[in-house]
Amino acid sequence: NPTRQLGPHPHHAVATQCGSVLVTDLGTDSIYEFSIRPMIRLIRRIPMPTGSGPRHLAWVGGFLAVSGELDSAVHLVSVEEGAAEHLASSKSHKGQTRKPNLPSHLASAPGDRQLLVLNRGRDTVSSFQIVNDELRFLDEATAGGHLPWHFVRIGNRMIIANKGSGDLTDVVVEVDGSLLPGDLKVAMPGANWLHVV
Repeated sequence: NPTRQLGPHPHHAVATQCGSVLVTDLGTDSIYEFSIRPMIRLIRRIPMPTGSGPRHLAWVGGFLAVSGELDSAVHLVSVEEGAAEHLASSKSHKGQTRKPNLPSHLASAPGDRQLLVLNRGRDTVSSFQIVNDELRFLDEATAGGHLPWHFVRIGNRMIIANKGSGDLTDVVVEVDGSLLPGDLKVAMPGANWLHVV
C-alpha cells in the first residue's frame, strides 16, 4: 500500500509462552519476535503476505490469528520456537463489500478454536473456527455502531467500542459461533480501547 506502508508501523503486541513478545508491523507486512530480558533483542522476522498490513494478534487454540488491515483478511500462523509458518487466510467478512473494509481487533471466542474479528467499513463482527489448519467462516452480525475499533469479551458477550459513532454496544456469541446483536447502547465519545479491570 503506497500510502500506509512507507515505513515501519508497529501496531500490536502479544506475549508468547516462552516469554518473548510478538509485534505486528503493518508497514512491512511482518511480525517481529523480541526477547525482553535481560534486554530487548530481535529474535526473528515472520513474513506475512504482501499487502496484508498485519494489525492485531491473538492466540487461538495454539495458533496465532492475525487481522490483515490492508487485505481485509484474517490470517492463521503456526508459531513454534525456531519455526513459523503462514497456514491460511480468509476474508474477514462474508460476500462482497462496496467500500474498503479494514479489520481491527480480534480475539478468541467461547467455542473451541473459535475467534472473533471486527470489521471497520462494514461495521460488523465475524466469527471463525480453526479446522485442520484452515479458517472456517461461521457468522457475521452488525456491531451496532460505526467503526468498531476494539472489544472485550465477558463470558459470551462482546462489549464493542465504536470509535466512529462514539458508543459501546454488545453482541452475544453462542458456543457454535452464531452472533446475536445485543441491546447495549451507551454513549462513549472517542471510545477506541477497552480493558476489563
